[in-house]
Amino acid sequence: MSFRYVLLSLLTFLTVTLFYSFPFHWNDGSNVLSFPQSKKTQVPSNSRKNIWSDLTDDEAVDVVEYLHSHSAGLNLTRPSLASSRDNAILIIETLRPNKTDALQFLDMSGNRPGRYARATIDHGASDPAEIREYMVGPLPISPKSKIEPLKFLYNSGRSATPHSDSNPEGLVIWLKRIGSDIEDITLDLLDCKLALLFHQPGDVKPDNGECIVNPVSPGQEEIERNAQWIGFSRLTNAWSLLPQGLYIKIDTTGRDPAGWKLLQVFYNSQLYEDIHAFRKAWKSPEFERLPPNADGNWTSLRPGPQNDENCHDAPYVVQPGKSRVLVDRSESFVSWLGFEFNLAFSQVTGLSLFDVRIDGERLVYELGMQEALAEYAGSDPKMSGTAFTDTSYGFGALATELVPGYDCPEYADFLDTQHSHGETVFKHRGTICVFETPLDYPIQRHSALDHTTTFANSALIVRSISTIGNYDYTTDYIFYLDGSIEIKLRASGYIQGAYGRKNAEYGYLIHDFVSSAVHDHVLNFKADLDVAGSSNVFEAISLREKEVEYPWAPDTKRRTMTLEKSVLPDESQASLNWAANAASVYVVGNRGAQNAYGENRAYRVMPGSGIGSPVHLTTRKSSTLRNIASWAEYDLHVTKQKDTEPRSSSPLNFLTPNEPLVQFDQFLDGESLIDEDLVLWFNLGTHHLPTTADIPVTLMTTSASSVIITPFNYFDNDRSRKFAAGKTIQHDVPDAGSGGVGGNDQQMLQQYRKMHRLIPQAWPWRYGT
Repeated sequence: MSFRYVLLSLLTFLTVTLFYSFPFHWNDGSNVLSFPQSKKTQVPSNSRKNIWSDLTDDEAVDVVEYLHSHSAGLNLTRPSLASSRDNAILIIETLRPNKTDALQFLDMSGNRPGRYARATIDHGASDPAEIREYMVGPLPISPKSKIEPLKFLYNSGRSATPHSDSNPEGLVIWLKRIGSDIEDITLDLLDCKLALLFHQPGDVKPDNGECIVNPVSPGQEEIERNAQWIGFSRLTNAWSLLPQGLYIKIDTTGRDPAGWKLLQVFYNSQLYEDIHAFRKAWKSPEFERLPPNADGNWTSLRPGPQNDENCHDAPYVVQPGKSRVLVDRSESFVSWLGFEFNLAFSQVTGLSLFDVRIDGERLVYELGMQEALAEYAGSDPKMSGTAFTDTSYGFGALATELVPGYDCPEYADFLDTQHSHGETVFKHRGTICVFETPLDYPIQRHSALDHTTTFANSALIVRSISTIGNYDYTTDYIFYLDGSIEIKLRASGYIQGAYGRKNAEYGYLIHDFVSSAVHDHVLNFKADLDVAGSSNVFEAISLREKEVEYPWAPDTKRRTMTLEKSVLPDESQASLNWAANAASVYVVGNRGAQNAYGENRAYRVMPGSGIGSPVHLTTRKSSTLRNIASWAEYDLHVTKQKDTEPRSSSPLNFLTPNEPLVQFDQFLDGESLIDEDLVLWFNLGTHHLPTTADIPVTLMTTSASSVIITPFNYFDNDRSRKFAAGKTIQHDVPDAGSGGVGGNDQQMLQQYRKMHRLIPQAWPWRYGT
């Protein structure tokens, strides 16, 4: 394993092994699952070129060789040979075109935007060490191509980020020495010795007598010092459920291990000023030992026998005929009942959708996840300072193969992805699935005296799942017949536990020596809406209680409700939360485009079908996150679209939390939002308070969150009627007789009551003035 791998592991605390080879090669990471491909899937005739696609194999090879060329002047070393003192490639991927250039091509017959790559390079040879980003292009590489610092994406004005973990080789040796020095203590208190820092999880066996260390993230707890608390966990697949009660604080500022120190020790709610004080207390007869937290069957996730003799196989869905889902794999283009869009994939942010059109008209230019964070709380120094920004790990790089028949229906279309890390292209089969599915409720129905009419419901789902350390995140983009689009997130996986001692203020005892730890999951999504064009306004329509005197009832005031409409004027007021009691409706509309009845065509944005409304961070101005995630402090933000603000975050933000590459609150600089191209930045997530139901892993039934955008006077009528299959059933109704309906309504009511047993004998309401 190369030292370059160790650096990446320390920077992002990954538990994924990356293998690099010289000079450039492909790694097909899928050889287990068989993905059925539907023979009934047709390529859509209206497919569009995907200008957001990732680098091709040839482009990736050319970019790597160009970066290594003498003219590039980067002095790169191949990853398999590099140490932390060398310069080496970390990531290369597509630099997506600016929206301004893309619309020139898509709408105005302009030239196709030039292809560029973004290259993230570790400059370990510099002092201090930095990670720098470059734009490389145009592609293919030619005499016109050049390498430039990539600054325009970041409002910090920088393209470089210093990193403090710049001597991973020395850190491994130093921590092994620390582990050896305190091995007598860890064997006595934890029943384990310190293992190598990181292991491939698939190679781990339960209870092998080893522990790993878990550092606090972000990696700087103190200003100007790289000092942080680290905890110990049992080295098993369920490591995050197996924290031990011992914590040490280390200072690894600078590259020279001679200046590094083990500072303090925390054990059993006691703080010891150094290891000598702790060792002295440990040897004393009065020292209280905490039981070690051991693995066992309680953490196993392997399928077992079904105990209930009546528990037979559950029903499952099949595709009996020709699929209505059309997929062009070469362009990652999907078409379904008037919806059309291209898929794009990034190893940093995962799956995004571009140029989403409905009935031929663009509705969304870009829709995709930007950042995912989790912030924890606890009584110990590890949990109280733990926070993760998950794009640092690579949401797309850690996308997992989907299991047909379990993660997605067997008849789904499974699409492959790839990413370039270091100088290796990793290819993954079946990491995206696309399928239409029937829903378990009608999209509309009504019963009258003589008939019932109902319409079947279905939806198109585009799904991907990424496993980030201990959590599996399922992201669904769901398209409905009426023109609605839902963005839904579900989470499962092993929780991050705390040692079960004096933690009642932050969680519950969920096993012998494990406490849950309350934490927030907040994931930010970007929705660049173009509702009937790109000149939009954001309107809040609020329900207001009011006393009204009507002309038909003079001198009498009635308490009722009215609509109060207001347009968001500028970005200074554009950080919003979902209204209590859902008493406000948020709408993005076009004042220059009306439907047949003169109403502005618009789409509403609202919480969807998750468990409660999506959340924002509990802690404002977090001591741990500092300036890296201001987007998470509200449910929703509205900004004017800018090519220089493509993302709300950067995967490198966590390295400099006081001065991150992207500081989102600076997006909200007071610009007008009236008749402008608007971008919504909304959050999904949950306040997660784990209980025993989260053992061994969290359930997706109770860990779900979504936002839905739905037509709001956008169409002249209900769009779904064109696509939903319906059925009308006639009821037998006796003739009303010669007296007509009015003369025979009691007889008809009696008959209606027999058919519908729920109608009461007397109407439960009356009209009054």
